[in-house]
Amino acid sequence: MQALIDNRRYLIEAAPPRQSAKDLEAELKKFKARYLTILERGHAVCITDNAMGHLSFQGTELIKELSLPTAAGRVLLHLNTYHSGKNLDQILQTAAELGTTDILVITGDGSERLPKLAPREIGSDSINTSSVDLIKYIHREYPGKFTLGAAYNQYEPHDFEQKKLEEKIRAGAAFIIT
Repeated sequence: MQALIDNRRYLIEAAPPRQSAKDLEAELKKFKARYLTILERGHAVCITDNAMGHLSFQGTELIKELSLPTAAGRVLLHLNTYHSGKNLDQILQTAAELGTTDILVITGDGSERLPKLAPREIGSDSINTSSVDLIKYIHREYPGKFTLGAAYNQYEPHDFEQKKLEEKIRAGAAFIIT
């Protein structure tokens, strides 16, 4: 991340195609072109994870399926708590195999079509799984494999969000994105 900042490089979001896309082939081609353009211009690409609760393809699936390059420090996967424990581990194992080590961990926007990760699946005693729980889990189960970041929601009350931010940092978030 520091190299990006020092060299005036930017994190640019690339939303994966929704699984309900009418012309999936065209959407996959657009995603691939955007992804490659971002990297070719020296920036880092951020791949969202079911943004706004819309069922979309997962970043690791797309990287693998489309044979996309994963330049170190230039691909940032978003990972939320709307996955089954089994699917979560598949995503993390694939990310590690691909050399994609930077992950923005967020609680995420759910929907009735997305499974909510049960706290017990990741060894948490929380009532609901949060990004803090997920950060702790990833550090515990995949030590040293990933650099994890967290989000700061500037639209929530400051005191509430500040407390959550401190929890995320204590859990092991190495960077924060608003």
